[in-house]
Amino acid sequence: MVRLITSLNWVVGFLALILAVGYPFFNSVVMQTTAEYSGKNLVKEVLKGQRGQYNTHEKYVYYSPDKSTIEAFSSKLGLMSVPQATSDFDIYSFRTDDKILIVRAVLNKQKISEGWLPPMLYEHVIEKPGTAGEGKWLKLSNKTLALF
Repeated sequence: MVRLITSLNWVVGFLALILAVGYPFFNSVVMQTTAEYSGKNLVKEVLKGQRGQYNTHEKYVYYSPDKSTIEAFSSKLGLMSVPQATSDFDIYSFRTDDKILIVRAVLNKQKISEGWLPPMLYEHVIEKPGTAGEGKWLKLSNKTLALF
């Protein structure tokens, strides 16, 4: 009986060690990479609609993720689905004094509070009308996620 308990203890301890060592790798490779891909594709979809809007009306559509403006925004841009409904990201589209269009995808509060993903923000900036612009991930926190 003592041999069985000792063997089970070694197995459980070994599995706990593998989990502790492998979790950061799993989180960064699987969880965060998948979320980054999702956020970037959502911004690309919105930008495709924005380009179409600019080509026909020579202006961009600006909006925040309010429930009242989401559907109007989607129909104006000719998007097949409402961006917020199918994503873990909130989409913002706005301008500043020196930038014509900024589209941001911000990981929503619910996903952050679940604890599996850190705060994430993808920003695509168009500085001149009609150009493609460029996008990048902005780091919002220096903390790494821990197992417990």
